[in-house]
Amino acid sequence: MDVGFIRGDYEGALERIRVGKSAACLVQKEPVKMEDLPGLDRIEYKTNDRTREILERWWNENFSTPVGNGMPVGYIDVAWQMIERGFGYTLCFLPEHFANEHNLCLTPLFWKDGTPVERNTWFFYPKSKRLSPALSQFVEYVAEGAKTGKNRK
Repeated sequence: MDVGFIRGDYEGALERIRVGKSAACLVQKEPVKMEDLPGLDRIEYKTNDRTREILERWWNENFSTPVGNGMPVGYIDVAWQMIERGFGYTLCFLPEHFANEHNLCLTPLFWKDGTPVERNTWFFYPKSKRLSPALSQFVEYVAEGAKTGKNRK
């Protein structure tokens, strides 16, 4: 693979351009107290390891009990539908301009020091490999969009 978009921070012998970031939220049907989360039903969706690590680190910083297994679903949009029907809550990252079509209660997550829990989205491409003219143009397009914010949604 010559280029790619990856959510989360990864290291490696690649060039990267940050193309966005998303904030972590508690997503539930109705407002709840954070301290009640360990006793509530959680909906667990498939995500990458880095995302899971960030959310588990937040959990461990805020609760003495380990995050338990939640009700598994395949995709985040299925989790949102289940939350809308009152089956539980989830912790996830939402894009800047998230369309809350299910009228869910979104509570931003913060680290103990008050900074928001966020996840970067990166565009990766090889440092040393010579890119085709079309791919070089695409890298320039992504880089320009990242500078101006025009390519973000």
